Amino acid sequence: MTDTESIPAVPAGEPAPSAPTVSGDNSVLGPDAGDEGIVRQPRRRIPRVIPDAAGSARPAAAPVPEAPAAPREPAAAPVAEPVEPTPVPARRPRIPNRRAVAVFSVATLLFGGGLVALARFGYDTARDVRGVAAVDPSLGPTEPGYVAELAPSPVELLAWLDDEGALSAYVVAAPAAQGGTIVWIPGELYAEVDAAQRSLADIFAADRAAARAAVERVLGFGATDTLTMGDAELTAWLGGTGTLMISNPDAVTVGSGEGRTTRFASGRIEVAPSKIGAYLTTRSVDEVPLNRSIRVQTLVEAALAATASASASGAAPVLAEGGADLSAVLSALAAGQVGFVTLPTDEATIDGAPRLVPAKVAIAEQLAGAVEFPSSAFPGQRPRVHVLNGTSDTDAAARVAPLVTRAGGEVLLIGNADRFDATITTVRFFDPSSEAVANEIATVLGVTATRAESASESEDIIVILGPGQTGTS
Repeated sequence: MTDTESIPAVPAGEPAPSAPTVSGDNSVLGPDAGDEGIVRQPRRRIPRVIPDAAGSARPAAAPVPEAPAAPREPAAAPVAEPVEPTPVPARRPRIPNRRAVAVFSVATLLFGGGLVALARFGYDTARDVRGVAAVDPSLGPTEPGYVAELAPSPVELLAWLDDEGALSAYVVAAPAAQGGTIVWIPGELYAEVDAAQRSLADIFAADRAAARAAVERVLGFGATDTLTMGDAELTAWLGGTGTLMISNPDAVTVGSGEGRTTRFASGRIEVAPSKIGAYLTTRSVDEVPLNRSIRVQTLVEAALAATASASASGAAPVLAEGGADLSAVLSALAAGQVGFVTLPTDEATIDGAPRLVPAKVAIAEQLAGAVEFPSSAFPGQRPRVHVLNGTSDTDAAARVAPLVTRAGGEVLLIGNADRFDATITTVRFFDPSSEAVANEIATVLGVTATRAESASESEDIIVILGPGQTGTS
């Protein structure tokens, strides 16, 4: 059977595959919508056409109803400042993005045992914890003055190339202890580089380092490792369990006129390992990026389910540029629930044509918490924060630290203050550039941020926790 054929029958003894389920709002839920471990979001196929990265505009079909109003803008959205979008004359309604929020199946060990668990489990909690050299190594996690340094949570930035070597999409794989988040970013997205707006595909073709930097600015955090993936790499990463059976939402066609051909039929199909790259990266004729993301999610979910059912020992290493084993990342994702996020976008007129640009407010909201302890891609992207226990409740800092990162901070140190006599929680910032994030942190903790009299070279914000901080917002 080829990857373009619908499955005519099911062998004896095997359960019959179910057809995709279409809800009353035309959301395609997929045949396995109830599978444990997958966070499924409503899928809406959009007929309208967005111009491709090269700028060839095509006629638009019927408009799509306007998505609900965007939530209020966070105090500090750690994302790039693109040029001001130019309103589109007689603007069509914006394509609604499926905005998934990552849901994790279990709480990480960070919440279960505070600093003791951090010291004990280290990288098993998806981060490396090590003592700071300047602190007396004889101090224990329950003693005043003890601190530990948090290395960033793993964030793999993967550049997926089509069969012509052009960037189809960037994919962020952010594993947690079990499960995690996957973010899909279309190559058609426009970002600012050298004071000009260009598509990520064009930026990548000219300068891969510049493309990575542009993506990290859009995300609001940095990647810990990266890898460019063509057919061979995608086959090795997602095809290790063999042929995948999926429900393809739309036929994938290429070419024009009499030369148009179907690469993958719609409906229930099999995708052989050697065809995984083509399925994930091909731009189908008249296909908008959102529809491609639905296709990507369909196959990635199938690969995760197959990985969860397979023996972990059968996975061959797929090494990123910095040495991270992406096979281990895939196994970690498959071990729990995974949130699949299509990067939220807006539409703006650039060079006389409508283009996709980052939706800054929605990105900040949807990716808050996607990476438990994110790092800054460049100095100043996220304020550096120390979170210290001011009472004998030495688990408090561990509970609160994730709230600090969701508010826009980068937690560098976690531990205990010099004394356990704090009667209130304090949030102090040292420079006006950190005030907005400090205010957001203080709001979450139920206090008011204040500016410190003297500057600090090691942190931008220091949080000392008083009684009653439960780590819930």
